[in-house]
Amino acid sequence: MNTEEIGGLKNEGYVILKNVVTTDWISNLSKELDLSFIKHRKTQIINGNDIITDGVALHVLLDSHVFIEFLQYLIDKGVVEDLRTHFFGSNCILNSFSGLDNLPNQPNFSAVVHRDLRFYSGDFPIMLNCLLMVDDFTIENGGTYLLPYSHLNKRKPSDEEFFQTAIQAVGKKGDMLIFNANVWHSSAPNTTQDHRRAIPITVSKSF
Repeated sequence: MNTEEIGGLKNEGYVILKNVVTTDWISNLSKELDLSFIKHRKTQIINGNDIITDGVALHVLLDSHVFIEFLQYLIDKGVVEDLRTHFFGSNCILNSFSGLDNLPNQPNFSAVVHRDLRFYSGDFPIMLNCLLMVDDFTIENGGTYLLPYSHLNKRKPSDEEFFQTAIQAVGKKGDMLIFNANVWHSSAPNTTQDHRRAIPITVSKSF
């Protein structure tokens, strides 16, 4: 990450890294991700957990060797070292590796304004969200809502306050949105007829 990107993550609470992942890698990940969605959907239905979970594939890492090889790709690209050096200041570990598809004109389980931590960690660097854009993120297909600077405040904003001041993360396939897990965020509705897929990866302190 360059100085501007490091500053964005520290100050605004998020940064979008451009062209992190090559077209070939996106193609390979896309194929495996679609297979994971089918596999996980069958399990959700069998378990009676089929309400607002379509398009959600949690913990897909062991579904394909491609996902594991992708982690090595991120290490080789220096992404993990950047996170270790410029956010955690120490070693860090993979916390989760999942798949999300913001389906056209359907409710989404993460539409509620939320943080991905169950407590406010303040300025202690406990977890980062790394969202790989497998498809282009646009306003129309539901680029993720983020509230800049909200990692600096323990208080949860009202929905009205959040949506008045939140931004939507937009970018191209292969870009990666990285944000502090203390940032308040929400999914956005996909008003197009196309899928909008992503791979959310969380990286955290070892405990």
